[in-house]
Amino acid sequence: MEQKIRRNHPPAFKAKVAVEALKEQKTIAELSGIYSIHPTQIVKWKKQALDILAAGFGSGQKVKEKEDSDLMQELYLQIGRLKVEVDFLKKRWAYLKDENHLSPQEIVSHINKTSSVLPKGVQADLL
Repeated sequence: MEQKIRRNHPPAFKAKVAVEALKEQKTIAELSGIYSIHPTQIVKWKKQALDILAAGFGSGQKVKEKEDSDLMQELYLQIGRLKVEVDFLKKRWAYLKDENHLSPQEIVSHINKTSSVLPKGVQADLL
């Protein structure tokens, strides 16, 4: 008994056959003869192509874009907060780098009491 070898077709070939089937200029039987593909396989590829096209025009893309936009906005906020903290530390430690040991009173004295950008608690944690 002779066993048939299963053929794997490249995606470009599948797309070409599916497009021909979608055009409906030739019957499935004619396409089957031209491309040496079983008619059932052509129908499956045609249905798959239609599903992919429908998904491309669906609202799924808009939902993904909204999620990406929200994530990007959140990340930009986090980057901004971290930049403010780094700038604060750079300014504060620029003139404190020569001292080797700071007492708790000295750390508290360096907390910027007038800063509205960085809360006092965050300043204390950073120092």
